[in-house]
Amino acid sequence: MARGETARRTAVGLAMAPALWIGIGLARDGLGANPVEELVHRTGRAALLLLLASLSVSPLGRAWGRPQLRPARRLLGLAALGWAALHAGITALLDLGLDPGAALEELRERPHMAAGAAALALLIPLGATSHGAAMRWLGRRWKALHRMVYVAASLAVLHVGLQGKLGTRQAAPFAAALALLLAVRLPPVRRRLTRR
Repeated sequence: MARGETARRTAVGLAMAPALWIGIGLARDGLGANPVEELVHRTGRAALLLLLASLSVSPLGRAWGRPQLRPARRLLGLAALGWAALHAGITALLDLGLDPGAALEELRERPHMAAGAAALALLIPLGATSHGAAMRWLGRRWKALHRMVYVAASLAVLHVGLQGKLGTRQAAPFAAALALLLAVRLPPVRRRLTRR
């Protein structure tokens, strides 16, 4: 099996893993006293983990000399968008009852909701332009647009961190991982990884 195909299959497995995790929780009645809140948390965590996984593909490929890992980046990014959309959808449907007034109030009064909505808003155009035709059509602008993924990831981490004291503690490992993934993109570090 080609290495690129292995990378794709691994990415698909990672993208589907949260569904298994949530499914087991539902089957065992293990979502706690507030299953809606737990579903919101699990889908959000899945989205953020997959987004960070997509950002790790390029540095790992560079460090290991494995450019064939690149197809996994797109799949993981699209999976992150899918889980983020599901996260927002569950919140809108089960938490806010699809009430636009309640949603606007939440965005106004809760900074973590505004940060999460902004992260999703940035991910949508990135997902829509992740295919080859969009790359050709946008040309050099494609790369500039897709650099917004770092802003989206930062907003997603902020979304977790702004949820009170518990949120700050939960956001810490995500923030550390994102800081590392941004650091390895600095030109001196990048050159060193490529040489190795």
